Amino acid sequence: MKLVTALLAFAAPIVLAASTPALAQPKAITVRVEGRVGKAPDEGRPRARWHLRVDRKDVELYVTNLEILAGSMTPAQVIRQLKANRAAILTSGGEAALRAIRDAPEGANAVIQGTMRWTETPPILLVSTASAG
Repeated sequence: MKLVTALLAFAAPIVLAASTPALAQPKAITVRVEGRVGKAPDEGRPRARWHLRVDRKDVELYVTNLEILAGSMTPAQVIRQLKANRAAILTSGGEAALRAIRDAPEGANAVIQGTMRWTETPPILLVSTASAG
């Protein structure tokens, strides 16, 4: 009986870790995102609609193109994961890059490059560069 208890105590953490879905594990990927701020593009359908939280301001971004520059996920997996999360994407980064997103006029085309990371909490986008205009 002691042997069974000892084996269960040893194996339980391994079984729990193995049964945790892959997308629930922390991920970090480098992305390049192109989109339109505040309103959907006139031509074509956006791939996703993301809500970014930039310096206490909510910015709606209609994603028209998503490239994975580094990481093991596909653009479709990232979009699915963020759609399921439904939380605003928190942003962090240099002041100039964040200002470009935060102060972009409605309808401006935006290009954002950075590292996206999420666990079960809201996703975080560490912005390296951004331009909008």
